[in-house]
Amino acid sequence: MLRREKSIKVRGSGGCPSDTGQLSREKSIKVRAMRLLQGSSPPAGVWFNVEIDALPMVTDRARRVPALLAEIRRNLDELGALKREGIFRISPDHSVYTFVRGRLEAGEDIGLLAGCPPDVLAGLLKEWFRERPDGWLRRKDAEGGKQGKHAKGSNSGVSIEELEAAMISAQRVPTSVLKQALGPAQRESFLWLLDLLVETASFEAYSRMGVTAIALIFAPVLFPPSTSRPPAEQLCQLRNSTTLCERLILFHKDQVAGASRPPLLRRSSSSKRKLLELSSASTGSTLPVHGEEERTPHTPKAHGVGD
Repeated sequence: MLRREKSIKVRGSGGCPSDTGQLSREKSIKVRAMRLLQGSSPPAGVWFNVEIDALPMVTDRARRVPALLAEIRRNLDELGALKREGIFRISPDHSVYTFVRGRLEAGEDIGLLAGCPPDVLAGLLKEWFRERPDGWLRRKDAEGGKQGKHAKGSNSGVSIEELEAAMISAQRVPTSVLKQALGPAQRESFLWLLDLLVETASFEAYSRMGVTAIALIFAPVLFPPSTSRPPAEQLCQLRNSTTLCERLILFHKDQVAGASRPPLLRRSSSSKRKLLELSSASTGSTLPVHGEEERTPHTPKAHGVGD
């Protein structure tokens, strides 16, 4: 029995195959795309499930990240996708997503992402972060206090629980902890994502995706629960991971805002006096200096004969 193959259309010119032609080319791509659907652990490819150090890197917004992430971000910006309602929450069309990803993993140029729907771009970004080999941070084994396997590219065995404790105690982004937990390339990509999530949250009025909503989506992406634990414990881990993700976004937002805020200029009282004198000279009035009472010339009171 012959099986009819459905043609998949993607808006725009970059990732849109035509209804006719390219059958032999699409056959190998679709076979690879179907393999992505089999099993929970996808095979290593060209871009996904590959160590960051092995990927071509570019500079995007002052951070060195894989070229695929920069291309996804560029297309999201061109589409104004961060203002789209439900961005990162709405799942993409599965057939379109697997087709585009299959072409990427077959080694085609990342320029094919031009014209892809926003949800496909968002889905590719989430899956890239989800499928980093060995994850981003490990978890401590609940039994026996043993620690899980260290993630590749990490400088030391910092766990998710230790990062949570550092954030609660420091009440700020624990940059020193992240430096211990991740290598330079991994840390740059992680901070690049936080930059993106902070910007996404700034458009909450349009997208209805505030910090809490974004944390609910990215917590299982960055800090998935341990599948070897009982369901109740997995749920607890997911809840804690969501809180951790929300704190990371908020603290990173404060850090970015603090870096862009101009430093306060402290002036001495003599400097204040000079500034006020210049201001009063331009307006023709005399202003009192803060902390001093306005003085008026004292005229002696005339005394009468009987005083």
